[in-house]
Parts: sequence; structure tokens; C-alpha cells
Amino acid sequence: MNLRRPGPLSQLVWFVRCQRVRLRRPAAFLCLVLGTSSLLGCPSRPTGELTTALIPSGSLPRVELVGMSRHDPVASYRFQAMDSAGWTIEPPPRESELERGILLAAGAGGRIRLDGRIGVEADEVHLVEIELKHGVRGQLHLFWRSPDQKYSARRKVTAALEPATRTIRLPMFGRQLWDGQIRSVRIDLVTQDEVILREVRLLSLRLEGETMASSPAWRAALQADSRRSVLVGSGETSHFAVPPHQATHVSFSLGAPLGRCRVGVSEGGAVLGEWVAGPAWRQREFDLPERAEGYRLQFEAEEHCVAYVANPRLTASGRPTAHDGPRRNVLLIIVDTLRADRFDREKMPKLFEWFETRGRHFERAFAPAPWTLPSHISMFTGVGTLGHGLNYGEPLSDPLVSVVERFHEAGYRTLASAGGGYLSPSFGLDRGFERFGFWSDPVQNEKELETGVQRLESWLSESDPRPYFALLHTYEVHRPYRKREPWYPAETEGELPVVRREPAGDSLQEVRRFYTRTADGLRDPTDEEMANLRLAYDSGVAYTDDRIAALLARLEEQGTLDNTLVVLTSDHGEALGELGYAAHSYPHDFNLAIPLAMTVPGGSGESGGVSSVVSLIDLPATLTTMALGEPWNQGEGLSLEPLLHGQTLDRREIVSYSGSSNFGMTLRYRDRLRLILMDTVIGPRRGWYELSEAYSEVEGVSNEIESIPPSLLAHAHDLLRAAAGDHLTVRNESAMEIQATLRNLGARHVKAVSLPPTVVSSHRAGQVDFRIPPGTTLELRLERPAAQRNIELHFRWSGGECRVEEILDGRDLAWSVDLETGDCSSGSGKGLLVNLRRVGTGSDAPVEVAIEGELAEQLKSLGYLD
Repeated sequence: MNLRRPGPLSQLVWFVRCQRVRLRRPAAFLCLVLGTSSLLGCPSRPTGELTTALIPSGSLPRVELVGMSRHDPVASYRFQAMDSAGWTIEPPPRESELERGILLAAGAGGRIRLDGRIGVEADEVHLVEIELKHGVRGQLHLFWRSPDQKYSARRKVTAALEPATRTIRLPMFGRQLWDGQIRSVRIDLVTQDEVILREVRLLSLRLEGETMASSPAWRAALQADSRRSVLVGSGETSHFAVPPHQATHVSFSLGAPLGRCRVGVSEGGAVLGEWVAGPAWRQREFDLPERAEGYRLQFEAEEHCVAYVANPRLTASGRPTAHDGPRRNVLLIIVDTLRADRFDREKMPKLFEWFETRGRHFERAFAPAPWTLPSHISMFTGVGTLGHGLNYGEPLSDPLVSVVERFHEAGYRTLASAGGGYLSPSFGLDRGFERFGFWSDPVQNEKELETGVQRLESWLSESDPRPYFALLHTYEVHRPYRKREPWYPAETEGELPVVRREPAGDSLQEVRRFYTRTADGLRDPTDEEMANLRLAYDSGVAYTDDRIAALLARLEEQGTLDNTLVVLTSDHGEALGELGYAAHSYPHDFNLAIPLAMTVPGGSGESGGVSSVVSLIDLPATLTTMALGEPWNQGEGLSLEPLLHGQTLDRREIVSYSGSSNFGMTLRYRDRLRLILMDTVIGPRRGWYELSEAYSEVEGVSNEIESIPPSLLAHAHDLLRAAAGDHLTVRNESAMEIQATLRNLGARHVKAVSLPPTVVSSHRAGQVDFRIPPGTTLELRLERPAAQRNIELHFRWSGGECRVEEILDGRDLAWSVDLETGDCSSGSGKGLLVNLRRVGTGSDAPVEVAIEGELAEQLKSLGYLD
């Protein structure tokens, strides 16, 4: 078979980005054989991660691919102290005693110029990397020339420099005029900042074809349907190994993002099949007869074609499959932003009755966070928000395992239909799903829920003998509230109040409040306008009740729900004017109390409500115990199965945390006692405890931290000490007061573990100033967007000062400051002791999701971005 025509690979440029996704080790057989993976001895956990972005040149659209590749060094130039590795640098480097790297200062016009003779062939170098010790602001220009050429604007590539980025990666392979011999390159840094240059690397990029085929870890999205895939393209083939002694049925999905093209599969030169791939996924399949030596299949695409082979699966005849046995299906329904007090006979009568007659509902269930992303990560992993530390824009990352991955490895088909936004593939919650459909329209509208229901129902109707884990997620009741008829009367007049963000005093908290827009600006809404707003929210709740109940009825009639554990829940609630608040991210029950109901197939017959306090972090343990018959060993969650059968659980506490809005931690202790502790370093550090009913306004508030029981407060501080993040401890053992400044981290992301109330002297964007009296210890937790990796500490005292600059790269660091000499690295311990340590279960090198384009517009539509 020869689908490729002679010619260079001219349309595609490969570029490797620092983003982590799960990969598996190379294996001798196709370890995506879902029915036989345990028989083949396939690895169950990954050992490495990379993301590859495929960037077509010209006017073709950009396609994001996740998959395996390998960097091979062509040349590397390390800069140590004053050794410039044979490069010419202007202005000359400053003298320094840096452990690694040279200190560069911008000259006239803020420009630093490096000129290096490299002498490489262009087709050997696909990527140029420039590593700095810390990020700076400005621009970088890379020029190149051949032996008979001069540097010119035609042979140049430019990249923006950002404080959050230490390694600048420039894709070169396939770039116009990057050809022949490259004699030298010139790097121009245009910046007003000092630069510490560490290394320049020239790399080649090679796709690991057989490895990819053995472990398809790419995520390819076609028409808002993301699937686990391998890539076949111009000049690239993928190989699948099929075990011997088995007659085998091969099935897979095929798609092509850049237009229609032919894809064929052959074995030993014999063509076994050929298909046309297009912009939508299509199921393809063929049979292989039994053969003692097995098969080695080769997938190949025609020239200038990029195609995906998704979810390849072998079904071998005459062998029991790994998932034979009493496995239950799982259908998880998440109605984003649904308050717990709306799940009753009045607001959601159909779903309430459906679960009441088939299972149990938990009357006191709480979310681990009051907004979408951290709450879902906890819900999928069983790790609380303080434990995983992903409170901003970071995706779910290794070494955390999603419960969906557990079901996929157990032989389940895993399907999801989600509402997009923070449930788009960008945030990693698609891990473990064979198919992950999501709402991709930039604007959330009334079709989102119906589209999701239809997609999931279609997938579940397909003939597939495997048990399933299916997710249905919707933003139907999330802002913007929709006036759903007949539940919202058409004759109701007036526009709904709008939501506006504003600071809450000097505490660095961010709140949202309802306002009515008029020709003269904004005013507080009237009681009637607020009543209409709640009516709109409730009309969306009623519409959701009607549509999901109809879906469950159809699935029940079809027998799709036989032996199925059905779970209904939400990730958080919504403030509808309580305490003057709007929307979510608050530590109160109108944001933290959520519905949780589930069926009990083959259970004890118990039905009705369960009064025990439970958390969403209990879901993974509950699902694996009840559906797989296996324990879940990650996080703090407990299986709720005993409660479903009328038994009890010995639960001490439930912790919720709101990092992004600076409202801090909610500790629900022994059912009724609740402590809310704001851990921001700035403003009033208030705390209170109370005995109150769920969903009520705060009662018995005490703003004096001394009124909290000492043992409970000490326990809260212990939880913060164990929370994920970079923990910074500064202890002043001298007799002098010391002034300290912490820079390069947003002040909103500097949190207190234990901090005297008067030590913060000022704060502004990216900087906090502390006053450290003698005998005082500061315990801080640095909770920042993941891409921001460097900090600066500046200490001043009478007669001296000291500056420390560190990269937050997971190392545990300890140093002391000699107040007599100002030496920041002295081991004598004269006066000031500083420790920096990493705590957490997340990756040591997480990434921050780039929120742009359609994703940004979608999050704006949901009210997350201004």
C-alpha cells in the first residue's frame, strides 16, 4: 500500500509545549485493548508526559494534539558564571557568582544581543529553547543565517517574554527559509529587566510511532468531541501489535481535522482496509483471522493528510475478557450551580420522586469548594481542595488519579457530555474518558442541556457489551439565568438584575452583588426585581428537572439503566441575595450545600433521606466500592454505601475551601459546629463558629478570633499547614525589628497559616510588606497561578539589608540571614531563619491553562471573566 506521494513535509510545523498529560510506557502489544489489557500485562500507570501541538502553516486552522514525542538534543550551550560558551554577548555580562547562568543587563534601548556560531543543518533542528533563571517582560527575536547570508527580518522569529515563563520555545521545523546549513543564530532580548541566561538548546523532535500506537494518550477534538487518539500523518505511520493465537475484531474511530483524506491499514504489504477520514468521527472496523505469529498492523495516511485513530480496540474471540463479572454501570449527572434547597418535591418534583422511589438522597451534602473547577477536581479525585491546591486556572494533573481512569482501566467504556467552560478538555477533567463531548459555542444558551442529553443518549444506545461510566454535566441553571416557560410566566415584566464584582473593603476579598441597570447607571434592585430573578433561576431548575427526568425515563424503558448506579449532584450552590451576595465563591451554605441522590440497584430496599453529613470527595470511594467492588485509596473521602443501607459512618469533619476569592476555609465539625477562617494576610482576620440550619443566613457570628475554641482554631491551623502550596516560614530570633517585602506573587495569593494580626504594613499589586518584631514567626502559604514560579524576598533592618531570589521548583530550601554582614546564605543563624518547602499532591511543574479565544468567551458568558 502506498498512500503517500513523494514530497517534503511542508504543511506542518511541530512544536512541543510544557503541558502535562498522562502517557504510558512502551509496550509490546496494544495496551489499549480494553477487554484484554490485564491478560497482556500492560502497565497501569504512566511514566512520562508531553504535549505536542500541531501547527499547520498558511491559513489552515490550528489543531491542538496531546501525545507522545521525544526530544533529541542536537546542540546545547550552557552558560556558567562568566563563561559565555563561545558566544558573543553585548553588553558584556556582569561579574557574578551565580551557581549556573550569567547575569545580563540591557544596554542602550533596553537590548541584549547574543551571537553564537552553531553550524547545524536546518532539517536536524525542529525546536530552539532559551532557558532563563526567571521570567522577564519584553520581547525575544531569533535571527539565523547561512554561510553566504546576513541576518535579516525575513529570517527571524519573535516571541513575547512574560514574568511567568522561564523557558522560551521557538518552533523551527518547516518554517520558511529555515533550510540548508545554519551557520549562526542571533538572539535579541528587548527588556528593561536584568536577565540571568542559563542555556540555549537546539532540539530535534521525533514521534514515537509504535509507542503512540501502544498507548494512545493524545486528545483529539473533532466537532466538540474529544477522544483518546493516535496520529497518522504525512510521512508518519503508526503500528499496532496484535497478540498471536487469536481471531480478532479491530474497531476504532477515524477522523481528519484538516479536510478529507484517505487512511489505510496494511500488514506485511497486504492491504486490509482503506477509508476516507473526515471532520467528524466515524466508527471503522475489520476482522483478523487467527494467526500463530500475530499481526503488526500499519496505519498510513496520504500525503498532506493528518488523521486520528481514536480508541482502538481489539475484541478477541474464544477468550474471557478482563472485565467479565458483576460490574455495575455508572451514570453521574452534575447540574452545575444547583442549590440543595431546590432539590425537593416543589422545585424538582420529577427527579425528586424518581430518586425517592429508587434510592436515597443525602439531606446534608456539601461541596469541597464554592466554585466549579476545584470542586470538580475534588469530586473526581477524592482529594479536598486544600489537598490538591488547584484553586485557580491549573488543570487536573499527575500524580492525582481521576476516578474515571480507574473505571477505564477496569474495562468500562467511558463517555461524557459536558457543558464546556471549566468542563472543557483544557482543564484535564476529560482524563479517562474515551469520548468527551463538550459545548463549544462561545456563548452558553438554551440549547446546551438538550444538546448534551441527545449526545449522551445516542452514545448509550450503541451496541457495546462493556459496562459504562457516563457523565452528563450541564450549566443550565448557571448564570446567565434563562427564563424558561411555562415555569417563568411570559407576562412577567422587567429585565433581571445584573451581577457586578467589587472588592470587599481592605481584606482583598472579591464579592459579587446584584444591581439593576438604568439609564443613569446601576442601582440596588427592588424586592420585586429580586423575586423575578429567583423565579428565573427556579424556571431553569424546573426545566432541568423536566429534561433529565425524561432522559432517565427513556433510558429505563430501553433497559439501559439495568444494573446502573445513577447519581445526581452539583458542584456548588448559588447566592440569590443572601447576605447581599450574588453568584458563588462564598463559604456559606447557600454556596456549599448541594443535592446528592443516588439509586441503589439490588440494594437493601432502603429509601428516603439520609441525615448524615457527607461531602463530594466521597464520590470516588462510593462509586468504586458500589460499581467495581474495589476500594478507593486516594484522598480523604469515604464510601457512602453503608449510609445507603441504613448504617452509619464515623465522620469527624468536612472541610471546604475558597482560594480564589480569599474567603478561606470552612470547617464543619461534628455535624453542627462550623468555623469559617479567612486565611488572607491582609485586612480583618475574622473567624466565627455557629450552630445553624443548612442554607440559613449566618447566625451567632463572632468577629473576635479569641472567641473560637482554642482546640478548634489550632486544628484549623494544622489543616492549613498541611495544605498544598509553597510554605514560607520566617522567624526573627534577633532583638531588632525587621522589615520584609515579598514580591512577584499576587497579594491575593499570599495566604496566612499562622500570622500575628499587625505585621502586614502594606500591600499592592504583586507585593506584600511585613513588619517582623523580635521573636515573631510568619507562616505563609504561597497559592499562585502555576506558571508564576519565581519570588523575591527583601529584608531590611537597622544597618543592613538582604535580597533573596528563588525559583519555586519543588525544592525544600533553608537559609539564614547574618544581620551583622547582610549575608543571605550564612549558616550561622544570626537573627533571621527562612524556610521554603513544597507541600501538595499535584505535579511539581503544573501549568496554567491558557484562557483565550472561544474558551475565554465561554467563561465570560458564564460570568467567570469580566
